[in-house]
Amino acid sequence: EFAKERERVENRREFLKLRRQQQIERELNGYLEWILTAEEVILKEERTTEEEKAAIMETRRRTATKKLKQTNKRQSTETEEDIEEEEEDEDDYLNDDSEGKKARRTCCGSICKKIRHMRVQMRFIVKSQVFYWLVITLVFLNTACVASEHYGQPEWFTEFLKYAEYVFSGIFICEMLMKLFAMGHRVYFASKFNRFDCIVIVGSAFEIIWAELKGGSFGISVLRALRLLRIFKLTSYWVSLRNLVRSLMNSMRSILSLLFLLFLFILIFALLGMQLFGGKFSFPSGHPYTHFDTFPVALITVFQILTGEDWNEVMYLAIESQGGIYGGGMVYCIYFIVLVLFGNYTLLNVFLAIAVDNLANAQELTAAEEADERANELPDDSESLDEQDSEQCAIDMEGKTGGNISETQREIDEEYEEEESPFGGPKPMVPFSSMFIFSPTNPFRVLVHSVVSTKYFEMLVMGVICFSSIALSAEDPVDEDAPRNKVLQYMDYCFTGVFALEMCLKLIDQGVLLHRGSYCRDFWNLLDGIVVFCALVAFSFAGAEGSAGKNLNTIKSLRVLRVLRPLKTIKRIPKLKV
Repeated sequence: EFAKERERVENRREFLKLRRQQQIERELNGYLEWILTAEEVILKEERTTEEEKAAIMETRRRTATKKLKQTNKRQSTETEEDIEEEEEDEDDYLNDDSEGKKARRTCCGSICKKIRHMRVQMRFIVKSQVFYWLVITLVFLNTACVASEHYGQPEWFTEFLKYAEYVFSGIFICEMLMKLFAMGHRVYFASKFNRFDCIVIVGSAFEIIWAELKGGSFGISVLRALRLLRIFKLTSYWVSLRNLVRSLMNSMRSILSLLFLLFLFILIFALLGMQLFGGKFSFPSGHPYTHFDTFPVALITVFQILTGEDWNEVMYLAIESQGGIYGGGMVYCIYFIVLVLFGNYTLLNVFLAIAVDNLANAQELTAAEEADERANELPDDSESLDEQDSEQCAIDMEGKTGGNISETQREIDEEYEEEESPFGGPKPMVPFSSMFIFSPTNPFRVLVHSVVSTKYFEMLVMGVICFSSIALSAEDPVDEDAPRNKVLQYMDYCFTGVFALEMCLKLIDQGVLLHRGSYCRDFWNLLDGIVVFCALVAFSFAGAEGSAGKNLNTIKSLRVLRVLRPLKTIKRIPKLKV
């Protein structure tokens, strides 16, 4: 179900992106056609000189060459096989350029020609199967040497590993230099795997030099850990593994959004645990390691519960701290049940769903590359195969972006209208009266809408949410009369005032309930309103009852809802809502 929902969201986004791109391309193509038509008219005129015609044709040739190079550059980033085509085009360009200079500098041209010939031969060597298996074997041998190091090993074995490390480092440095000479620095560093390999090799060389100059100093063990990363050189040679890593890297944005959502979940339940069980985990047998007295330990406790490690033991301690089974403590087991159900069985399993989905994408990518290799083995029918591949690619793209258009066209159109235009601009005002007082043309409502729709207002609210979450985590649940809590209470008054002002402004701008697009018809707005209303009620109770009112269970239960404030960030980050 997660994969289907994710595919539906990706199809919708790709369809919207494709529609915008097609609109821009239509305008650009119309402009280019107008220019080409004007050039054709100029070329056909009798008064046009031969120099002007030659200048126009030269400009067209340069534009076509530049467009070809840009196309090859977009296609060559991940693999060295794709980079080879760009390097050949670059060599052709250098050939043309050097031929133009040969008339002026014959000696320099001959040297450049020999260097290009050497680069072609070197590129043939580094792309051969023998070189491929040689590097793989060296990586495994180096990994075996690193893994064979152990405590209490003989002195001769230590010396052997030391010189073996020198040999392997020198070989890998030579490999990097050979690839740099064969491909050129621009093409070599265009591959992410080559950049990673270069960092590991340079770090290993720096570690060897550092160990020779300052042996036994702190930090060598950390630098030696870079040698373990050499095993990842396999990713640049193993096609299926490379595609898997590429799929995982491309989905890091989704994983990062999910990680942030998981952090919000842990943060909220840690703050809620501090409100419920802060200072209560004190027993005659001693103070347990897992408790909710401080914010860092509360975070670790919630994370331990999510992993499933003795979470029931923490629940039993919480029940015992609240009066036991027969003293009303059984109610607090709901906290742990909700935490395990939504945290362990929902959020953490989404990571597994993303991994499975990425595996499927990697397998499809590997199958596509194998099909391309089989197609390249047939040179006679290359043109017909290219046409079939292009038609098949067009069919696949059409099916991928438009397969579910008939079912979700209305949803796509609605979401397209809600999104910002490519040229920017605020969200339009709701075309209904607000609270039967403010019409859409009311100057005060227009002013409020202009304030609420700005990005600076959203940034201000996000900053207040962050500071409010920090203030909640800094409270002392053990000593309620601590001076720190008094200062944080006044800060809470300010935060609640800002959130109440935000709610009032949005009520004036959007209306309350009766029309489409009103404030209370959005779930996240409704959640914000409930949290603000409960905080105001808690403040009123505390002011009415005086100092004794702070110990009322009603005030405590209302103030507990403050931990839901970090959820306000989900509304302002679209990826978290998805």
